[in-house]
This record gives sequence, structure tokens and C-alpha cells, in this order.
Amino acid sequence: MAEQLSFADFEPGGKARAAARRTPAATRKAMKGLFFALRPVPEMRAALSGLGQGLREQHGLEGALLKPENFHMTLHPFRQTEGDWPVEIIEAARVAAASLTQSSFEVAFDRAMSFNRKKATEPLVLVAVDQDQEALLAFQHALGTAMERTGLGQYVERHPTPHLTLLYDRRRIDMQAIEPIGWTAHEFVLIESLTGKSTHVELGCWPLRG
Repeated sequence: MAEQLSFADFEPGGKARAAARRTPAATRKAMKGLFFALRPVPEMRAALSGLGQGLREQHGLEGALLKPENFHMTLHPFRQTEGDWPVEIIEAARVAAASLTQSSFEVAFDRAMSFNRKKATEPLVLVAVDQDQEALLAFQHALGTAMERTGLGQYVERHPTPHLTLLYDRRRIDMQAIEPIGWTAHEFVLIESLTGKSTHVELGCWPLRG
């Protein structure tokens, strides 16, 4: 088991940041992403799949739905790297997450739309327009502040647009209203994903109070 590190081991812009550049060439394999996220509760996954399938049929989309167990709302994406993420980065993220003492809060979405990334396929996502996201954004900010304290400031999402991706497709759809859908967030997770393989590996899970 990796040694648990403290805040003192990570100076802003110091060890944790440099570690990302020291990944040995021998370990560079598939591209992997790393991110903090909220995951829908199990009973909500079927509802999200049903909503996604309905949107596919309504708009003639051909992209496959994400696996129900992979549905998530990203809080802070670390980007992608080749091979495994350095242990220093992962431990710094764990230290940041363990320092939070926030309470549970509601997550809800009331619009569906395609993000325009100007790529071959675009994500079909759920976003919120009329839902109160104050608690969600406050938590996202608190987590970002904790990340800065452990030297992970470069990975903090400064201008978040809370969203949940259902699928990727070549066709884009304009924003449309949906019946509000959501859940109460009682925990958040650190996930490593294998790009292109639909594989998510949980590296940590932290409960929220209440």
C-alpha cells in the first residue's frame, strides 16, 4: 500500500505537478484520464438509460449509451496521461478529498443538449437551467480549494458547467427541456478511466455528511 502523504508533502506547483512530468517512458501505454466525480445512485442509472434511449430514438442518434455504471458528473478533470497516473498525484488527490467536511446535496438536470467540441463525435449531455445548483457549485469550489492546498491547482476546473454525459454521436441536438431528473449526492469519488475502453476504476470514495 502506498504511503499516505500529508499536506506538507505538496507545495503548490511543486512535487505533485512535477510528478506528472516524470512518468517513466516504460510505463506509457494506453491513455488514462483521472477525475473527481459524483455518481448517480444505483436506482437512478436505469432512469438515465431510459432517458438517453428516448433521446436517441427521438433524434435518430446512433451513438451507444454509456454503461449505466459509468454515468457520472465530473467535478474536476485532471486531463489524460499515458499509462498509469503517478502515485504522488493520486495520493495528493486523496489527501484533498479526505479534508472535506461538506454535507450531502441535491443534483438535478432539466435540459438535454449536445456540447460543441468541434470533433467527429459530440457528447449528448444533461445540464441544469432552472435547477438550484448553489450547493453543487459550492462543493465543487471547496474541492478545488483543497486540491490547490495539495499542489493540484493546475487541475482545478475554474469555470465549471455541471453536466452528465449520456452518449457521443456525430449528430448534434439543440438544447431541449426534459422532466427534471436527479439524485441526492451522499458521496464523491476519484476515478481513473481507460480512454476508449469504457473502463472506470474507483481509486477512492468519500462520504458527505447527512
